[in-house]
Amino acid sequence: MVTAGLIVGNDTVRSTTMSEITETYLAKFRELIDIFLNTILFVQIGMEMLGLTYEGDYMIAGILTIPIVLLCRYASLLIPIRFFQRKLEFVPNNNLIMTCGGLTGGISNALPLSLTSEMHRELFLVIIYIIVVFIILVQGLTVGKVVEKLAIRKD
Repeated sequence: MVTAGLIVGNDTVRSTTMSEITETYLAKFRELIDIFLNTILFVQIGMEMLGLTYEGDYMIAGILTIPIVLLCRYASLLIPIRFFQRKLEFVPNNNLIMTCGGLTGGISNALPLSLTSEMHRELFLVIIYIIVVFIILVQGLTVGKVVEKLAIRKD
């Protein structure tokens, strides 16, 4: 799948093997499949949330995990940003902006669903859901203000 994605996603291969209309249809189909699968995933997550017991220890673990996740995201962006900084023009404080706007994808939500109860499935689900709620409510609603304060616009 990765090889096929690299071949199909390569601009030079696409321009020689597909017409423009085929490219458009392919992009729309991939977007439709992505939306459909994310919908199924988040419905499953929502159904799973109804059956969880939110114990105090689990809630505390989730709240304590939030700064750890933010710190790990910040650290994981340091090397790529430093590497591409000379080649690309980044806005000032790009690492901080990307950390504050770090929306999670479906994989971080889906992984705990595959755990068994012996692997502390419920603990990980509660932690992930607390992080997701934080990201959606706090980071999602404040990312615009963070960008305005941290990024200096070039005129």
